[in-house]
Amino acid sequence: VAQLGADTHYTDPLTHMNLTTGTIQYVTESMHRFAHQYSEGRLGVLSGGGYHPRALGSGACAVLSILTGSEYAAPPQSPPFDHDDEETWRIVRENVSALKRLVFPMHGLDT
Repeated sequence: VAQLGADTHYTDPLTHMNLTTGTIQYVTESMHRFAHQYSEGRLGVLSGGGYHPRALGSGACAVLSILTGSEYAAPPQSPPFDHDDEETWRIVRENVSALKRLVFPMHGLDT
């Protein structure tokens, strides 16, 4: 089960996490791939968080596009930085790796 909300988006007025819809897509792709690798494709997805209407809509479309195999391009974004730089992606990848390392063994899954 994954909670894939949009409160991490840079326009969210509560969280200030500064991520883009591209990052939401990346995390969803990872979770989808893990589901096929470790649970015969079974994945429960919940939506939670996301307090900017357009960011929530874009985030939901990003998640659904991955789960259904549909094409989706997020609308143009103007984050308070030039782009998702390599440092941002490095941190996201480290967090995904930590999730695998910390949670998967608890469930008898290989990392």
